[in-house]
Amino acid sequence: PNDRRPTSPLILYKPPTAITLLRTAAINLILPFINGLMLGFGELFAHELAFRWGWGTQRVFPESRLQERNRPAGPGVEVREHGRNGRG
Repeated sequence: PNDRRPTSPLILYKPPTAITLLRTAAINLILPFINGLMLGFGELFAHELAFRWGWGTQRVFPESRLQERNRPAGPGVEVREHGRNGRG
């Protein structure tokens, strides 16, 4: 007749293997670590950019950097502090 019963039961759970444990550990332990590194470096970069562009609300450490406004930024490039009117 027309009897459509499955021949084997549906398996919903499989015991973990070494590969699935490694993959789960990588996702849950390594990726958040990399995410934290990227956030930290992004914050450091943004802080340095704010300092170099002269935005006034950032905290500077060490404070001796505040006196070093005329400093070399790279080979042949010097960063200078400018007045309010935009001229040196």
